[in-house]
Amino acid sequence: MPLILLSVSPFDIQALASIHYTSTLSNPLTQLLYGDADPLEIQASMNRGMAMRVKDSIEDPQNPHRYMKVVDTDLGNDGEGEGEMISYADWVVPVGEDDEKEKAGKGEGEGEKKDGKESKREEEEEVGGEKAPPRPSFPKGMNIAVQEAFMKEITALRERVLGKRKHYLLGNLATVPTHQGRGAASQLIKWPFEDADKAGVMIYLDTDLEGKGINLYKKLGFKVVDECRLDLGKLGSEGVHTHVGMVREPGTPY
Repeated sequence: MPLILLSVSPFDIQALASIHYTSTLSNPLTQLLYGDADPLEIQASMNRGMAMRVKDSIEDPQNPHRYMKVVDTDLGNDGEGEGEMISYADWVVPVGEDDEKEKAGKGEGEGEKKDGKESKREEEEEVGGEKAPPRPSFPKGMNIAVQEAFMKEITALRERVLGKRKHYLLGNLATVPTHQGRGAASQLIKWPFEDADKAGVMIYLDTDLEGKGINLYKKLGFKVVDECRLDLGKLGSEGVHTHVGMVREPGTPY
């Protein structure tokens, strides 16, 4: 069954949200985050968030997010005659020191006026050098304290590792559980490798130390360079969740 790597389209919103939600159900941290929220409300919230982010990434040339998908052409139709989506990734294209120099070199008044999308972007949270999507509206019953504590640790981790270095960043990667192990995730992870190597740009991701994906990332040339820990005992659960920052330097064999 052939797998093809393609760009995401607006037709893929619901499938993206569904794959993301399904892939998180076995994660203890995510289960703690979901709390007592209605699963249907969680999925509806994800649909709204995905719709906003994907639409903006397609329509706004300055949006650094690139949503990619892998489809199986032997599994039905995704609405565009391409097959069924089995995996997706949210990549952030390079930003860093050169972009800051460009901004600093603008004269007074250039890029200073904030209205419409500009004022909206100003309110967005900056994480690891790129603009993060606006915070979603969480369904009733979700453990917001978990989200806030986790994002605080992740933000600090990314700032320590990335600084102002130009980089690619893998935001989200999810595969339908029944299609894991078929190579879809590898295609999505390797998507920027050629361009990154040519430009001499690092690639960054962070992931659960105990997650299934960490061995694949290591196989593809990523190395653990830092970590952050979340004390779940302070958030109504038990134990410690460890998230690691991983980097692939340009030219690393894979």
